[in-house]
Amino acid sequence: MFHPNPPATLLSVGKPTPWGRLPDFAATLVFGHATPILVIQLPRRERGTDRDVLIKGAIAVGIQREGTSALLAWYWSLPGRPSDDLVFDTPFHLGLEAPGHRKLPVSEDGTMPVIVVIQDKKGRCTALRAGSVGAEVTAHLVEAGQQQIIDARSADFELRHRRTIKMMMSLGSPLYIYEQAIARDNVAPPSWDATQH
Repeated sequence: MFHPNPPATLLSVGKPTPWGRLPDFAATLVFGHATPILVIQLPRRERGTDRDVLIKGAIAVGIQREGTSALLAWYWSLPGRPSDDLVFDTPFHLGLEAPGHRKLPVSEDGTMPVIVVIQDKKGRCTALRAGSVGAEVTAHLVEAGQQQIIDARSADFELRHRRTIKMMMSLGSPLYIYEQAIARDNVAPPSWDATQH
């Protein structure tokens, strides 16, 4: 989790993000804003297709749950180019967030809006996308989030969560986690085009 995490964050293509550089091809889900923000870190040595897939590709998401912990697998793909597919995983436990950040915005149709920030090796925003996580995965996130807020009252919840996520990630690659998900949904097409720099 990244803190401080001001509720109003100005994101601009070509400008540094407030989260700084992540490890290569890492992803994190940031809460405490009007909508969750998925931050994707491009590697220092990108393949020629990585940026293209992240900016133009279809996005799907799957969720795995174990106890109160959840693990999301985000799957990017371009039609006819399966060798270019990219998958990222992001652990999820609202109890790790500051009390004011423990909320999931759900739309009337049961989906959850999300902003995707793609950042380069220097932590600068190279593209922004917006979409919505489908209703089935959103329902699992809401249920898990409610359990996690209660779980956060326990002194050892963070240690249990980290052990559970480590065990879940040891079962296979992010693609395996996506393929074995208890629920999968498309992330709706962007409400506005990805902006590149």
